[in-house]
Amino acid sequence: MVESRVRVAMICTGNICRSPIAEGVFRMLVERERLSGRITIDSAGTHDYQLGEQPDPRAMRAAKSEGSAIASSSRSSRNSSSAMTFIAPAADS
Repeated sequence: MVESRVRVAMICTGNICRSPIAEGVFRMLVERERLSGRITIDSAGTHDYQLGEQPDPRAMRAAKSEGSAIASSSRSSRNSSSAMTFIAPAADS
């Protein structure tokens, strides 16, 4: 029996702070539980005004202090080429 991969996307407004942190933490937990082969993880923003920007330096420092690395460029969920099986929104303030 072939198991399909679960796809999880973390979504926030600009994809430069909350969703990259959530992606990094979730990726770390998935790797720790040895589930990387079964789960595809991504993040995106609901708006494209920060498209292509690196994560906010404060977000990168916070993630690093918790043992998680984030480095991907911001992208919009509206431009996503792959539909996600499950979308977990990161909390907006």
